[in-house]
Amino acid sequence: MLQVFAGILIATALAITGYWLLFTTFMIYDDEGYVLWSLHNFTAHGHLYNEVFTQYGPFFFNYYDALARIFGLTFDNDTSRLITLFHWMGATAFCAAVAWRQTRSYLVMAATAGLTFVYLWVMISEPSHPGGLLTLLVATGAALGAWAIERERPQAFAIVAGAIGAALALTKINVGAFFLFTAVAWMLVNTGKARWGRHAAWLVAVSCLLLPRLLMQSLYSLPWVATFAFLVAAAALPLVFQLYRSRRPEHGTATWSRLVGTGLLAAAVVIGCTYWRGSTLVELMQGILLDPLRHPVVYHVPVQWLPMTRELALGSLAFAALAATRARVSGWITSVVIALRLGAGLWFFAACVGLTTFTMPKFGFVYGLPLAWIMTAPLHDGPATPAERARLWVAWVFVWQSLHAYPVAGSQINWGTFLWVPVFTVGWHEALCHVADRSPRLRLFSLATGGTILAIAAAVAVGDITQKGFVRYRSSTPLGLPGATQLRPPPDMNSTLRILCDNITAHGGLLFSLPGLYSFNIWTGKPTPTLANATHWFSLLSVAQQKTIIARLESDPRACVVVQRFIVDFLHATGFATTGPLYDYLMADFEPALKIDTYELWVHRGRTIALYGTARLSPGAAGDLRRLELVVSRTDHPVAWIEVRNLFPPYNLLGKPLINAVHRVWLTPIDEAGAPAGPTQILSEIPRLTRPMRFSVEFPLLSRPMPPTHLLVVLRASNGRAVGELRLVR
Repeated sequence: MLQVFAGILIATALAITGYWLLFTTFMIYDDEGYVLWSLHNFTAHGHLYNEVFTQYGPFFFNYYDALARIFGLTFDNDTSRLITLFHWMGATAFCAAVAWRQTRSYLVMAATAGLTFVYLWVMISEPSHPGGLLTLLVATGAALGAWAIERERPQAFAIVAGAIGAALALTKINVGAFFLFTAVAWMLVNTGKARWGRHAAWLVAVSCLLLPRLLMQSLYSLPWVATFAFLVAAAALPLVFQLYRSRRPEHGTATWSRLVGTGLLAAAVVIGCTYWRGSTLVELMQGILLDPLRHPVVYHVPVQWLPMTRELALGSLAFAALAATRARVSGWITSVVIALRLGAGLWFFAACVGLTTFTMPKFGFVYGLPLAWIMTAPLHDGPATPAERARLWVAWVFVWQSLHAYPVAGSQINWGTFLWVPVFTVGWHEALCHVADRSPRLRLFSLATGGTILAIAAAVAVGDITQKGFVRYRSSTPLGLPGATQLRPPPDMNSTLRILCDNITAHGGLLFSLPGLYSFNIWTGKPTPTLANATHWFSLLSVAQQKTIIARLESDPRACVVVQRFIVDFLHATGFATTGPLYDYLMADFEPALKIDTYELWVHRGRTIALYGTARLSPGAAGDLRRLELVVSRTDHPVAWIEVRNLFPPYNLLGKPLINAVHRVWLTPIDEAGAPAGPTQILSEIPRLTRPMRFSVEFPLLSRPMPPTHLLVVLRASNGRAVGELRLVR
């Protein structure tokens, strides 16, 4: 009972930490908005691929569509974070379940849960991204497959592999292909008589050499790609030998038929639902299979390999070959394997607690791959136990899922290699138990020391992100925009996003963005020109699609464009130029009306708009005074005083002009273009503003120079409540 209570407590703590982190993170490249807007358009219109652009498969869209219809969900930033938290916790739970079934140790299970949770922290950067769903599906396939192997239920294994493989392939074709390959290879080696098993093992071994090379053909000339292919092959080959050594002829016609039948049935249901919503079979083939083939050429992010990557992989492969030549497990080989497990564990723990220059996911990706076979190598002679075969399956999936990081090695590193955690923790525990069995007098000491190190590493890793999440959540305020009421970005981004949305709502018609930043469409309710929306639309959309967008923007004089200047400059600096007819049109026909931080709001050339939510400092009437000029769209309450403070903690107050008979205010009504729409009044109070106004007030110079971009102007009512925030702009 105590263990159950502890498990519930740990799960609750992890969920709260995940909530804090998810709701205090918003990435400026806004892949989140791209996915959410695509989901919104599919649910509303159907026609995936022919009208609604996406790079992902139909299972992902039908899965979210089903959630929306069953639970009445809307596709916004708040909802996406809750669903992502479910995926995150689900993957963590399955990894912990693997560790529990392998070790029956509550400590190892809890540590696996904590380390897996931290390993997948990148979930906070990609809410609603298919990567979260893919992670949950892979964890499900690994855990249920291991359960079926351990329970010696090959038909259940085939059903799980077929269903999960189809779901993965119809979400992201490459990830599904990797999973299906692992399942087919496993079943091939475990099918038929010994002679067939040998042939199958050789076939799988050759595939380990060829598949990474074929997958990476288009970029193989790049050094980082060649290293990637070698690393995966070197990690997979020793596992093929273990797979053959542990083979059992358990798969026959019945299990193969279940694998194929389950996969085809699942695929038919998903494709049928998508076809019914307006996509043709040709378009489905194009979107699921053909378009992803050109993705590596369109955009790729290289892996930054750590020192000794190739050397470790080559050394591991050589030691595996040496161990494979022994008919029996020699004592010295066992000792070396145990030493390598314990040494690698201490190295990994150092990464977990921040004592290395690289993160734990980077360790799992670069060094964990060549160590995978060492964590699953048998420490005894004789047939492999069902539990050992189950662990081998998890390691086999881990190695091939690492290819998820090609060609974009970003969050995909974490999503593709998180199974390293259960593979490692189980291998670490087994090594400690083996040492304890060989040295009875040191049994208690070795187990206690190893368990303590594991617990400390997990506790420190979890404690670190928990503390960060708590501080970020406590020190931030809700964004309060439609669909993002609970999102709490950093203070500068918080005000920037609200000011941009205020101006888009007031001045915008159609809303486009460079690159695709579709959260703004969710927050403002403004439509995009067409349903063909992509992040890197300049390289992903056809010329015809871009020309259609041009025609729509030309026809709307109120069209606006949000530009993320930092991302655009980054793409140019890294060689991914934003060229094409649509880009050329935007450069020629639009110009910036508002620049705030790294965001810009563009309008048609020659159009002038009132920049709501902005403030400027100008010289005042007297030498020691400056005039603070503000443009406000409206306020819900009268304004009693104005605060000028730092934008960032500790929020030092730099000025506090009161509105009274001494400190009066100049108030001018303005139109949408910012031109005066009535006479200026000099007042000793600011009433509730129901229309756009420009007003100014004089106050003493700041005691110390402060860049305008670091200042925030807060309008407060008589009860101290903030009734408006403005950013100082140049």
